[in-house]
Amino acid sequence: MLLRCSLRRHKSYRKSLYRHQYLQVVIVLHRQSGKISKKFH
Repeated sequence: MLLRCSLRRHKSYRKSLYRHQYLQVVIVLHRQSGKISKKFH
């Protein structure tokens, strides 16, 4: 993959990675909360 680029700009790569993971978690939580609310209603 993009190992060389990530090693050169490791900090920026880390930030983007954390941001991506955070967005994925938010999406999953939204889906779960949507399912839960659908079950209750």
